[in-house]
Amino acid sequence: MARTKVAKNIAYDDVRKKYYVTFHYGNGEKTTKTFENKKDATRALKQFEADKANDEAVKPAQDSLEEWMLYWIENICRPRVRDTTFYGYMNIIQNHLVPNLGKIKLQKLSAADIRDYQRDKMVGDRPLSPNTVRKHHELLNKILSDAVLEGKIRKNPLGIVTNAKKTQVEH
Repeated sequence: MARTKVAKNIAYDDVRKKYYVTFHYGNGEKTTKTFENKKDATRALKQFEADKANDEAVKPAQDSLEEWMLYWIENICRPRVRDTTFYGYMNIIQNHLVPNLGKIKLQKLSAADIRDYQRDKMVGDRPLSPNTVRKHHELLNKILSDAVLEGKIRKNPLGIVTNAKKTQVEH
């Protein structure tokens, strides 16, 4: 395997016919990603450099949404909320979010995953009320917003997901 440097942080492997881009995060941390062509490799490197300049570069991680939610509930949420709120959040996380979304890698969670979750919760075997699904949406938004603040993800995918409509309870 003979890799030849073709540009700063881009190398070409003439045996595998692939381009390798090295992303330097600072403090000696780096990752490498493979591309089929030089155009895609260059585009990815430019995007990374722009993100890094804007302090938006996020180091790839293998954390699942479940791992992040459990960390969040104990270390970020618990010190900020009352016990009753904590237990309510824990109930939603353990009984709804983890079984349905928990195995997804945090950095791979998409708006489509969240929309599917909301739809399934409102029309599934045991449908939840739109108000309950709103509460799930609001909690997940808090969890993912803190993931952005902690540098775990670049953007909160809930930013483009519409919450369930609030319904009036008749008395």
